[in-house]
Amino acid sequence: MSARILALGRSDRHGCALERGSRSSQPGRAPGYRQHGLTLIEVMIALGILGVIAALALPSFEAFRDRERVKGVANNLVADMQFARSEAVQRSRRVTVSFTTGIHWCYGIHLVEDGGSAECNCTPNANSSNSCSIKVVRGSDVPGVLMSSASFGAGDAWYAIDPRRGQILDSTGAAAQGVVRLTGSSGVQLEAELNAVGRVRLCSPDGKTGGFPACS
Repeated sequence: MSARILALGRSDRHGCALERGSRSSQPGRAPGYRQHGLTLIEVMIALGILGVIAALALPSFEAFRDRERVKGVANNLVADMQFARSEAVQRSRRVTVSFTTGIHWCYGIHLVEDGGSAECNCTPNANSSNSCSIKVVRGSDVPGVLMSSASFGAGDAWYAIDPRRGQILDSTGAAAQGVVRLTGSSGVQLEAELNAVGRVRLCSPDGKTGGFPACS
């Protein structure tokens, strides 16, 4: 009887050893290996968090893009106003800059011919007699930015440049200054202020556009 129990004990031990050996010999797995993965609930929670983050970031990103668009148009406007002044001085001829505001805004630089019109038409339907002869910029090329106002001297929407001194003149020939306002789709605004001697600076009407001083 004792011999039989001893034999069973040996067989049992051998069986356990074989079972353990079979587990450790599975290819690609170390002893004690367990599979890990994400549950459906964990995936849904992660997607929800990403959605909240995107919803919070989107308005800030759109405002940033709008601000950059307005800044780009404003910087180009300043460069064109300075270019118009240099053209007048170099050519020793009167040059004008005309503006059309609103949804279909535009502006144009024009070399005034003897006996010709000083104010030019920058719109697409302008005829050859009053079109802007040097350069035209239209708002259709920069969607999302509106030229909401442009006023010089006695309320004119254009100004002339004296070729002798580069001074700014209104329609009566008097010294003038003026302001052009640009507005983005999110409400961001910048103004180009032109003084009587032809200097231009950009400013923020509400003082909230970073990098620009508040308008006077």
